[in-house]
Amino acid sequence: MQNPLEDYYRQKEIYVPLPTQGLWYENKPNLTDDGEIGVLPMTLNDEMLLNVPDTLYNGESIYTLIASITPDIVDPKEVSLPDVDVILLASRAMTYDKKMQVESKCVHCEKFSNYEMSIPDILSKINLIKGGVTIEIDGLQIELRPNTLRSMNAFNMKNLTTTQLVQKLSNSEGDRKEELSKNYMDSLREITIANIELLSDAIVKVTTPDGKEVIDQASIQQWLANAKKSVLTQIENNSRKLNLNGLPDTYDFTCSHEECGKKFKGTVEFNPSFFFSNS
Repeated sequence: MQNPLEDYYRQKEIYVPLPTQGLWYENKPNLTDDGEIGVLPMTLNDEMLLNVPDTLYNGESIYTLIASITPDIVDPKEVSLPDVDVILLASRAMTYDKKMQVESKCVHCEKFSNYEMSIPDILSKINLIKGGVTIEIDGLQIELRPNTLRSMNAFNMKNLTTTQLVQKLSNSEGDRKEELSKNYMDSLREITIANIELLSDAIVKVTTPDGKEVIDQASIQQWLANAKKSVLTQIENNSRKLNLNGLPDTYDFTCSHEECGKKFKGTVEFNPSFFFSNS
């Protein structure tokens, strides 16, 4: 039986372009003819999810949230990182209001202040990523893409576990400290593996000097595990830039302190918890 209230369910109230345009998704998102995706406001269940401490750093929680607000994305786990900020920011605009408070430091008087920003104005500045980046290291051509949400969540969870172990270790003694020390060493090995997996997730392919293309992830991970540190650093630095390329990180402000009042370009850091913590 059809619910007579079905026509009053939440609707897609905003359409935004995905920075990656779905280029690296195995299951292509259902975009409009203009290359945009519809975003829904959050439900009550979505909002309750956000009230759990650190919920947005729990993989399953953020997958559930993205599945709820962007049903045209087939698999939330393969969402590219530059797309995540845009999706969540668009949903915030529809769920609460179209303004948000951000903190920025004036480069002239070096004082911090809160400033109100228009979310539609921010979303109008989305960077479209038209392709990956290819870098050359030791004769190898390495084609990079932004990381997936799956790989970043896996890395973050391992990192969080290690951090918690360090805190427990500093407050323990005796046999308990010895046990935690062993767990910490095991955790370090796991985070090393997670870091290798994160880097390999950002690699589309590696082309050798003789033209052989390597796309097998196991082969790429084995190479990364045996590569010198400088190679990993170069890949990591370029990968980080790709991951942050969805929205600009600097915006124009006018200092709110009367004794200054000068215009400046301030840095704004976007992340899931920031979008909803000051809602």
